[in-house]
Amino acid sequence: MADVFYVSGSQSEGLNARLYISERKDLLEKLESLVRKERAVVVRAPPQSGKTSLLQLLKARTESKFGDVFYISLAGISGHSFEYMWYQHYHDVSMERLNSSKPTLLLVDEGQSGFHASDLTLWAKIKSAQAGGMLHIVLVSSFGGDEGDTDEGELPATPVIFKPSCAVTIRPQHGCGSSGLYLQFSNAECMELWENWCKFCAFVPSNNDILYYVMEVGDRQPGLMTHMLDWLVRGTFNDKNWDDCEEFAKSELLSERFMASLSEIRSISTFRNMYWRPEYAGILSKLLGSSSALGFVKKTELSSEELRAANKLSRRGQLVRTKAMNFMFPSPLHRHYYASLCATATLTLPQVQTMGIESFLVHVIQRMSAGRLACSESLATEDGTIYERQYQNEFYRTYCTLLDVPMSPDVGRLYGVAGYVDFYLADLKWAFEIARDGIKLGEHLARFELRGRYHALISKGVVKKYVVVSMDATGVVYKDEVGLVQVIFADGYKTATIYPSGQEVSTSYYGGIRGIAK
Repeated sequence: MADVFYVSGSQSEGLNARLYISERKDLLEKLESLVRKERAVVVRAPPQSGKTSLLQLLKARTESKFGDVFYISLAGISGHSFEYMWYQHYHDVSMERLNSSKPTLLLVDEGQSGFHASDLTLWAKIKSAQAGGMLHIVLVSSFGGDEGDTDEGELPATPVIFKPSCAVTIRPQHGCGSSGLYLQFSNAECMELWENWCKFCAFVPSNNDILYYVMEVGDRQPGLMTHMLDWLVRGTFNDKNWDDCEEFAKSELLSERFMASLSEIRSISTFRNMYWRPEYAGILSKLLGSSSALGFVKKTELSSEELRAANKLSRRGQLVRTKAMNFMFPSPLHRHYYASLCATATLTLPQVQTMGIESFLVHVIQRMSAGRLACSESLATEDGTIYERQYQNEFYRTYCTLLDVPMSPDVGRLYGVAGYVDFYLADLKWAFEIARDGIKLGEHLARFELRGRYHALISKGVVKKYVVVSMDATGVVYKDEVGLVQVIFADGYKTATIYPSGQEVSTSYYGGIRGIAK
């Protein structure tokens, strides 16, 4: 019989005495059969997608069927051996028990924590199990890749190669070599979870609309669905009158409070800290710009830099990569969160300084309101384009939503300069000049050049970096202009293509403008 079973993952993950669950009997039966057949199986999926609870359920199912069932988490293994981790879990049990002549099952959680150590005893055990014998192993990992599928200095590949027939994934994998097992709830399991949740809340729904929404947005993933249902319980759902419950649920799951709560999800919180880094902006931009609910993007649509970033994120469990090398968010809920983050999050001055003036400018433009621009009456004629001042006002408004550091308009006279640069960010010594529709564009650029009216700001060290931002609704693109960033609006200002330094970059949708991000 198995010894003590230790809870894995974070304290909020897994079963952890949950009062409503799906027992997943059909999946467990198939998984047990797969483990007995293949002896070594990997469960690889993003954080909080149901891996830990699956291990817990599998242990409960198999502890009377195997001679021993052991559980070990590799969380915290850095700098330690597998033997050390074994002792932390089973200090009074010899590891020789894994060599028993009786069928033995070893469940390993947080496997990715040990990928850095290619000489870990565990990997030899897995290879031995793959070759045959009485030891059976289930390895759970939130990321990983095959050998040769990682960039130097980045996350390590899985030290042991698993055939597709030995892998359990987040979603169904098509192909003759697939195991056919995946972590997503089946429709029947979703209904089982829903019915148990309703019993727990003493709630009698008039329909299943809430369930269907949670299923769709949470992609039928156990961790996401239970997070959404837990949120409703936290929101005193069971204190509401039955007639009010459904409306309350709909409003809560669309609220800013709920969106903020998603930062508790590990597959979101990790990437959230990398979100502002320029190297990830391109892939994030294209994912958010996709018409798919999951932000589906094909490999062929990515530049080499974007593909590199996408592969990094998939190995971190932040994106899902298909067999055909296409990329998507782990769920529609992830996409909702990042779209909200892009539209509402604020930056610190060090973050802005790190990303650089052009990357920061892209974030400002992506928050500009298509409605404000399209409905403006700041026009020379009824069918004309809007005046420069309207662009300046909108630019300043969106800047203030991103960075809580004063930016001054019309700066120059204070420093003895004849002209007035449109906007000056003193803390970084950055200057922004706004132009429109290519009108006097050469003149705007010349102002920063030698003998130009703004050049004294540069020579005196007041301005270290500058950009001329041409807001354009005419569609004319001016390439290879130093210091020029063009914003080409289309479709009634609903879309925009941004050309930093004369180079077109990738499409995104950040709530206001469907734009382009570096």
